[in-house]
Amino acid sequence: MLGLPGAPDGGDAGPTPTWCADIQPILAASCVSSCHGADTRGSGVASFRLDSYAPEDGGVPGAKAMAARILARAYVFQDMPPPGSGVPMPSAQERALIARWAVEGAPSCEDAGPGGGNPDAGVDGRP
Repeated sequence: MLGLPGAPDGGDAGPTPTWCADIQPILAASCVSSCHGADTRGSGVASFRLDSYAPEDGGVPGAKAMAARILARAYVFQDMPPPGSGVPMPSAQERALIARWAVEGAPSCEDAGPGGGNPDAGVDGRP
């Protein structure tokens, strides 16, 4: 372990978080609604999307490619979502989960339930 809060060095912090089971729901609630999804009016940033795991047919990068930036902005600096934006802020536990996911290689859907291994299933409530 890399000394993340709540995870003792060298200890077992539990199973590695995955995109499908753990991270996608957090990003959907805190990042995607009007900033980093199909609708970018809240940020004006269309160079990446956090409503998908990987780029679609040569499209913009998804969450896997942005894992280091997600780690920095959501966990290290904790400046995303911006305070006062009206978007739900991730809890400290959710931020730590995001950090573990990014540090542990940003895995897709291993051990995920619904979605059947499709990393982009259920992003908007539909497969």
